[in-house]
Amino acid sequence: METELIIEGISFPPLSARGCEQQLTLSPQGQFRRTVSGKLCFIGHKSKKYHSIIKCSDTTTLASAGVFGRGDTLRVGCLQRLWQKTTGGIVHLERKAVEGSIAVIDQQQNAIPFRVINDESIEVISSSQADLNATSAKPNFFCCFRPWMTMKILDIKFFASEWNFKSGWQLELEEI
Repeated sequence: METELIIEGISFPPLSARGCEQQLTLSPQGQFRRTVSGKLCFIGHKSKKYHSIIKCSDTTTLASAGVFGRGDTLRVGCLQRLWQKTTGGIVHLERKAVEGSIAVIDQQQNAIPFRVINDESIEVISSSQADLNATSAKPNFFCCFRPWMTMKILDIKFFASEWNFKSGWQLELEEI
């Protein structure tokens, strides 16, 4: 396998997806405005939707002929991991997780055992579960995972370098 990236409905021919990069940025869901007294306020939705650019430079491009185009909807198993802070117990993930991509660590970067409940929930299992229940100060854990996102294609670009035998592609996507 050349990449962890998953784009349902798109095939990656050999040598088309090595070294992919993904950038996730929050989509603007509103605007910042100042009150009469100068206080900065956000006017808009608090929901998190993402804009993504996925690009790859390899020796071939992805198989796209007649498969997809601008405005089409894709389900993407992202490369970029999301992180959530938790105190343990049942954790509801911000997005559905790509199978096998979940990890939980503590403040000292030690792996913490967990049990997958479904693709949106896990249960953090501490080695000292009794101590967790007995103490009032809950420890902090960090859960990371690669999310599934349903996205629309905003733009598709293909490029090639004749003398370097390099080809590449770029998808610009917006979460729906």
